[in-house]
Amino acid sequence: MLVAKVIVDVPLMQTDKPYSYAVPLEFSQALQIGMRVHVPFGKANRLIQGIVLDIQEEEETELKELVEVLDFSPVLNDEQLWLADQLRKTVFSYKISLLKAMLPNFLNSSYDKILYPTEKLSYEEKLDVFGDQSCLHFSDLDKKRQARFMRLCQLGKLRLEYQATDNKQVKTEKWYRANKEALTSAVISGRAKRKLELKDYLLAQEQESILSDLRKDFSRELVQYFIDQDLIEIEEKEVSRTAEYFDRERQDKKLVLNEEQQFAVTEITKNIGKKSRPILLEGITGSGKTEVYLTVIEQALQKIKRLLCWCQKFL
Repeated sequence: MLVAKVIVDVPLMQTDKPYSYAVPLEFSQALQIGMRVHVPFGKANRLIQGIVLDIQEEEETELKELVEVLDFSPVLNDEQLWLADQLRKTVFSYKISLLKAMLPNFLNSSYDKILYPTEKLSYEEKLDVFGDQSCLHFSDLDKKRQARFMRLCQLGKLRLEYQATDNKQVKTEKWYRANKEALTSAVISGRAKRKLELKDYLLAQEQESILSDLRKDFSRELVQYFIDQDLIEIEEKEVSRTAEYFDRERQDKKLVLNEEQQFAVTEITKNIGKKSRPILLEGITGSGKTEVYLTVIEQALQKIKRLLCWCQKFL
């Protein structure tokens, strides 16, 4: 029976060693040392990632099987595996942590594998494998098809591309606009004063606005009533976090300089655009040198429009 020695991604002293797993028949020809795999681990058989350190023929015993092979070719070579062994003896780190540090960054993130046919794949094979599709996602395949595709890839008949998964969370906010045609024809009782106030408010609006601002002046229930009656149209817009930050920064109060800082700014800025000797600004930590720099930069940009700012950081 073919047995894979796998070090699992559980960085603990007790698990810092290879574990034996039976290699399913479908993966017996494709599995290689240095590949990543998914294996059941512990009493609960929790599915975790591991790296194959060795493959051996052993007498048949009761072993858990590999569940999935994640790579079409080794992501770690013999030299890297040897280096991890040597580092483990000299640095305070678990072997799995050392091995993962050698992997390309995208392999430690969310991604999918996309398979494309190459010229080596015959027309009949292409029709059998892809059907009328131009490519396939590896994550959509069952275990047997994954093993078959791995062998085809190793034979050069398939081309593999990695596609990163975008996990960013897009911030949005709701905007509203008045449906003036519906508002004009809407019949609202004269006793519903707040509804009439909201109707008049919306009819007077010329452009769309942020919904949360409307809810500051009118109750959530009242606004929702107008939305349900299609008197208000809602649209979600993406919020630029960068723009939001800089808009907030622009609204901050201008720096207020003390007497010494203002003197330094005046002495420096009066020479802008003229030939002058270098100026050394000396001050202890916390004396406000940065505020002086920022004020000088602002005034310099207003006068000459161009500025070179060079910062040297001492470690």
